[in-house]
Amino acid sequence: MVDSELRGNDLLTIQGLDSNKAEKINRILKEMLNYFQDAEKDSDDIYAVVFPEILVKTNRRKCKHAVKELYSWIVDEGFHILTSFHQYILYWIIEFCLLEEDAYNETALELGVKADELGLFMDAEYQHEHGDSVDLFLPCFIEIDPTEINIMLLQGMFDANIKLNKGIIDKASIAVVPVKSAANEPVDTWDVENDYIWFCFAKFTKTSLAIQKLIKIGLHEDALILTRSNYETLIHAKSVIVSPGTIDHFIEFKLGLENGIYKDTRKYDPRGYRIIVDKTDPEMTFSYTDNISKIAALAEESNSYQIYKYLCDLTHCDINTIGYYQEDAHYSYSGSSRKALMNSLLWNVFFNCKFYEVLLDGEMLDVDGLIGTVSDTFFEYSSALKEVLDMEILKAEVYSNYTDDEDMRTELNKYITNLSILRDENK
Repeated sequence: MVDSELRGNDLLTIQGLDSNKAEKINRILKEMLNYFQDAEKDSDDIYAVVFPEILVKTNRRKCKHAVKELYSWIVDEGFHILTSFHQYILYWIIEFCLLEEDAYNETALELGVKADELGLFMDAEYQHEHGDSVDLFLPCFIEIDPTEINIMLLQGMFDANIKLNKGIIDKASIAVVPVKSAANEPVDTWDVENDYIWFCFAKFTKTSLAIQKLIKIGLHEDALILTRSNYETLIHAKSVIVSPGTIDHFIEFKLGLENGIYKDTRKYDPRGYRIIVDKTDPEMTFSYTDNISKIAALAEESNSYQIYKYLCDLTHCDINTIGYYQEDAHYSYSGSSRKALMNSLLWNVFFNCKFYEVLLDGEMLDVDGLIGTVSDTFFEYSSALKEVLDMEILKAEVYSNYTDDEDMRTELNKYITNLSILRDENK
């Protein structure tokens, strides 16, 4: 937690800063909070504008209470503990005020105001020295841990996704190939692709139900292990949509190898695909892959493949995951990591949103009302995921700024870069 002590104009006791810098930041924060208070009076619903939508929908009263406490702490002279939730609320108020300052400065310049006279919260000299990034305020969040807040938000989204997934399957999924085959009707490539994607979505949903049960009994690490399967299922389905001809790898070539129609030559083409031949005509060669990294590339999911590697470490006995199975000087089968829970929820919601995009892009939802429901959920949850990733990035940036361990800083900066890529592609 971060100590908050209100003496005179002070709001926070900010670690790592001299008194002059701390006083300056406190003055800025006080102006920002007062600005937000004024905006709250003038707006029909400032909370929906400033804070993550999913947070306001599920915890509006808690948000209002935290803001009210921050207001009261500006003017009293007591000693306060700023919890992670207060820091979380403060972060979004700062983000809102920085955007307001950008808009103010842009308008002022258009009206002929001199550059050195700009500034809503920060004077021009201070903006020039520090920029208008939230990085300036990182000392306010030295001990922030948004894990419990993110778990709260993600749990609701994860459970709602499963409910929606079941409704989608019940209302829209049709097994076309068996029906046409039984009626001796011709089956085309689209029929096969359609059935394969629905098979993948049904599998994804059933695995999600298993993950949900594991989470309820506290087996969070095992939920993460199953999350790996959901990633594989997602990229198989998505690759069929975005890379024409990919369905052959999963059905024609796979079954042909198993049933002796094709033969593996043990050779590879320039892309690293296996070269297989038609047994009846060895001159007929094909490139085939069942490699997950190559399927991820076909699905245009190479960026998210980094998550898969992390999930593989948990699935296989990678020594880096030993901490999940240790308690003090003993090994344990009863541990229940909050970090593992947060990651289980985060990546399953993340993959599920991507699967909604597959269904929408593949025009699979030919049922009244279903397209709108899935589309609305996709956009709402994609926005919420961005905000969850923002907080994880903020936490890592704080740790990176204040650690003395250079190796740790390098790893944290790599983690920040990877999360930023995933966040930005999810906009």
